[in-house]
Amino acid sequence: MRMRIKTVLAPAALGVLLATSACTGTRAPRSDGERLYLSRCTSCHAAYEPRDYTANEWDHAVAKMIDLKKVELSEGDRALILSYLLGTEQAGTRVASAPMRVGAGGP
Repeated sequence: MRMRIKTVLAPAALGVLLATSACTGTRAPRSDGERLYLSRCTSCHAAYEPRDYTANEWDHAVAKMIDLKKVELSEGDRALILSYLLGTEQAGTRVASAPMRVGAGGP
């Protein structure tokens, strides 16, 4: 009887393990904006879900990181990150420009 239980439970346990690992696994970034966000913004803190904040809060947060943390982002990179966070990024968008530093006056 014990052997029969093990034979039934082992495949079931493996199935549950595989199903939960697939749901919690990491996935590749889906866009240039997301890739840029993950590479530039998570070197100091965890990634946040775009839906966690409003458009004004994201704009303020990015400006704060530039102003207070002295993060260097080109205007194009800043726009691409914000477009990802706000859900307005166009598929395949690539923006490149020279790095900018923003002083205490804001972006």
